[in-house]
Amino acid sequence: MSKVATARAWTGSGLLAAVLACAVCAGVRAEPSAGVDAHALFEQRCASCHKGHMLDLVRSGSVVVEGAEAPRTRSGAALADVLSDHHGVRSAPAEAQALSRLAGDIARSGFVFRDKCASCHISGRSLAVRALELRDDRVVRRLTGEPVEAYLANHGMLSPDETTTVVTMFRRQLAPR
Repeated sequence: MSKVATARAWTGSGLLAAVLACAVCAGVRAEPSAGVDAHALFEQRCASCHKGHMLDLVRSGSVVVEGAEAPRTRSGAALADVLSDHHGVRSAPAEAQALSRLAGDIARSGFVFRDKCASCHISGRSLAVRALELRDDRVVRRLTGEPVEAYLANHGMLSPDETTTVVTMFRRQLAPR
């Protein structure tokens, strides 16, 4: 069974897998010193009410990100402040910051992975861990050592800006915690 078929069978639809793939690739996690995996935290504490992933909240307009500013709720409150005690779910400051950072990273990614890559590559994180590595701060293909930027020039029909976005997402995924 293909990866896509397996994901669809497991989730009941390919949409959840595609949404998770983009979010996983886009964002990331907290600063290494904080030791917080925002994706795992979202799945543990938030996904039961907010189906899918943080990507859905960002795309729906519930989370607003403008430029480099910290994410806010639709009402204008700082997302990290809201997440410290959101409907009885309490988060430590580092956890709230990690979730807020994840929302900002996803919004700033422009959803490139989900739109251009997720139909074939279910998980950006697993793709990065399985096939890529950091060498001298460059993301390269593990087997050939070829820089991912060069490979993507002929793969996936990405524009140069989209390639930069995807490589940046992979770099964050591969960075040590």
